Amino acid sequence: MGNPPMYGYMRVEAEQADHEVAAAEQGLRAYAEAEGHALVGIRHEVVDGSLAELAGLVREIAQEGGGPVVVPSRAHFGRGEALRASVSAWVEAVTGSEPHEVEP
Repeated sequence: MGNPPMYGYMRVEAEQADHEVAAAEQGLRAYAEAEGHALVGIRHEVVDGSLAELAGLVREIAQEGGGPVVVPSRAHFGRGEALRASVSAWVEAVTGSEPHEVEP
């Protein structure tokens, strides 16, 4: 039996260099592996202020029966602390697992 799944999510800003995105993706992969999970994939939010990719990911996880989400940091959930806390609580409520952060 394989490792349990973990799902990656990150926000990608228009001005981010490709090597920065690749480094963040590698951080998600390394974190999942260190935690004993198989990283199923990484969803990228590219529209400023949108949570559409995250909403799709959360729906997917719920349909699959739950599982943790890993992000580079909770800053990828939004700009303000209240928004980050709210989104984090929503992700946990729907997926059954508190989001993991590579760099809390």
